[in-house]
Amino acid sequence: MTDFNGLLKVFSPLIMGDRREVELLYDIWEKGAPTLDSAITDVKHYNPEKATKEYGYVKRIIPSGWLKAWLRDISAKRGIPLSDVELDSILEGERL
Repeated sequence: MTDFNGLLKVFSPLIMGDRREVELLYDIWEKGAPTLDSAITDVKHYNPEKATKEYGYVKRIIPSGWLKAWLRDISAKRGIPLSDVELDSILEGERL
């Protein structure tokens, strides 16, 4: 479970400012189920990359399998091919 900003923070070393990768990660995050404590208090100004308590925040439950495919692709693009064991270790180690 995480807000979108949490995902960006964890994976920013691999994203390296690549807007397309941010969009792909957002698509994965957006498909997750919102948690019960999620609330957007100002819909007009809500931005998931800059979520705050003032405007609200949304945390989503994201199956690690969804992130695994994205992580495999981006790490390979960056020249760091990872095995399934390594990918699982990274995703289990990061309690988002």
